[in-house]
Amino acid sequence: MINLEDFKLKCKEEICLRNTIKSKRCSLDAKRERCYLKYKKQYEKKIEKVIEQKDEVWETVKLIVIKRDSSCRLWACLSMTDREFILKNYLQDYNTLFSLDVAHIKGRGSHSDKKYDPENCVLIRRYFHGLLDNFKHPVTRKNITEEERDNWFLKISTRGGKI
Repeated sequence: MINLEDFKLKCKEEICLRNTIKSKRCSLDAKRERCYLKYKKQYEKKIEKVIEQKDEVWETVKLIVIKRDSSCRLWACLSMTDREFILKNYLQDYNTLFSLDVAHIKGRGSHSDKKYDPENCVLIRRYFHGLLDNFKHPVTRKNITEEERDNWFLKISTRGGKI
């Protein structure tokens, strides 16, 4: 979107960015300012529409991943000892263990091209998702490196659940 000054310059060049009928009043500053506000509102509506469409795409991706994985893929990767450790030591957080999230294997920020790719997503419990996003070991909660976090997602994506 352009600013008001550039909008007025286009008006002077008789280029209507709103594609409306030009009138004699188009040369008046007050008319150009009102027209710019309408232009700005139209632009914002277009952006909202794009965002809504992307959200619909994300909802579709989530449904695909939920149907494909059906349960927490990280939990499926854990040994019985690790599961017992989590339940024994972190039972107070267990309510988030029941909630499932669709998590990105490769982050949305650094891999925006894979944001809507179901193959870049796995179904894991919100509890684990939060830990991994904060670079915490999903069992011990100790700090981990980005490489260790990536290794967890690799393990999850290749061994846990059905692919």
